[in-house]
Amino acid sequence: MADTIVVMNHGQIEQIGNPEKVYNDPVNAFVYSILGRVNEFRGESLLHENGLTDEGVGFIRPHDIRLSRRLSAHSSPAEVVHIHAVGCAVRVELKRLDIDGFFEAELSAEKYQEIGPLEKGELLYADFSKMNIFTENRQSEPEDVPNGIRSAIYNL
Repeated sequence: MADTIVVMNHGQIEQIGNPEKVYNDPVNAFVYSILGRVNEFRGESLLHENGLTDEGVGFIRPHDIRLSRRLSAHSSPAEVVHIHAVGCAVRVELKRLDIDGFFEAELSAEKYQEIGPLEKGELLYADFSKMNIFTENRQSEPEDVPNGIRSAIYNL
């Protein structure tokens, strides 16, 4: 396992950092989208969720979506489409009822037992408050690029 990773896109450095930093604090949409499972929101779904313009893109990892049987201030209604137990996790595919769109949430086995058994067609409420929104696809210059790496990459 590396202490430092370099994420590249078409020969350009997007981000350099330790794996935890890159995963938890990606600098742009490209880095976020290639590291693990993600739900992508654009257009009306992004506008509805965050009150922003429909420009840009929002990402949220399935395990960061909170599901509940009760409506809360920041939740959206969704219908259960499919339930799939995968080892110690349960993946739930849902259809948003406030706008047209599908997404996937992932629950630990413990959280799934807490929320109770789910059935296809059941109504749940999804909280997307951990969504990351990017309005530009990339930065002009990646941060924290050591000079030796920068010159080695850009001089190829």
